[in-house]
Amino acid sequence: MKTRLRRCQRIWCRHRLLSIVFLLAVVLTANFAWHTIDRAIYWADPDHHERSPESWMTPRYIARSWDLPQSQVEALLQLSGTTSPQRKQRLRDLARAEGIPVDELIARLQSGLARSAQDTRP
Repeated sequence: MKTRLRRCQRIWCRHRLLSIVFLLAVVLTANFAWHTIDRAIYWADPDHHERSPESWMTPRYIARSWDLPQSQVEALLQLSGTTSPQRKQRLRDLARAEGIPVDELIARLQSGLARSAQDTRP
């Protein structure tokens, strides 16, 4: 055990920059692995599939939940040409930008999702 500790101390003293870069790479790899596993577990749960749209959801979340391309979900929202969804923009924010109630935007989306689900099912 003491031999390993001495070896680590020697490496740290002689190759400090390389050791820091290596530790940073290990931390970043662990972080990416954690997020990948977390998302895989989340989306493997059937409760997260075909969820009814809510005001906190983003078009990307809805597209993932309904297994549709994000562009199709954006088309179902029927937004005016001046409003285009940003990466993390929620439905309530999109409705506010359009000047319509969020319930109306969700109703548009629900009717379009129902049609899309009927089209894709045998």
